[in-house]
Amino acid sequence: MTAPEREPQTASTTRAAAIIAARVCERPAVASPYGLRSGSAAHGVTAHVGRPSRRGGKRFLSDEDGAVAVQFVFIIPLFVAFLAIVSDIGGAIWNVQAMQSAVGASARYLSRAPLDEDTANFTAAQIAQAQRLAVCGRVTATGGNGACQAQYAWWTDLSSVSVTLSAVDEDIDTVFDEGFRVVTVTANVQAQWRFLSIVGVDLTATTLSAEETTRYIGR
Repeated sequence: MTAPEREPQTASTTRAAAIIAARVCERPAVASPYGLRSGSAAHGVTAHVGRPSRRGGKRFLSDEDGAVAVQFVFIIPLFVAFLAIVSDIGGAIWNVQAMQSAVGASARYLSRAPLDEDTANFTAAQIAQAQRLAVCGRVTATGGNGACQAQYAWWTDLSSVSVTLSAVDEDIDTVFDEGFRVVTVTANVQAQWRFLSIVGVDLTATTLSAEETTRYIGR
């Protein structure tokens, strides 16, 4: 094919491309989430026409990204308060069990201690020994004025332990027979709340109590 024969085809191709381009540019604008977009978007060129659509605001309000973080902010204080309550109440129950074991040991110790012949009761020295046994776990003193090393940091007062010796008669409702004497050892300790005070719960007036009653046997 000669060069003169190629020229008509090139001219017709150019005219066809010009017609297609003109028709594309004349395409009507189509709607988009952000407004009106012209028909030339098919060629990578977007023209925004008019005001932004309200659909963008609705999509923002319906977006749930970050919802878990917001819920966590509201739940974490309640969760911390719950842990504080469980921790302190569990600690108080454990303290009462420790006190109960201690006063039980003191009551058993006094149940075989000889009584004073004049008063028919325990002597001051015997009561002090029972108090040290409950608080310190030993009857002998380790310091001056009858002091000793306490077993627990929250229970150091020897005077918190009281001892009574009473006779069992028909007016006392106990499991012991009439005519026996019983030893009662009681301990009262102020409760220690480590975490509830942080969350604003005031239980400083709460007292933990333990009591043990056993039959007096003597020697």
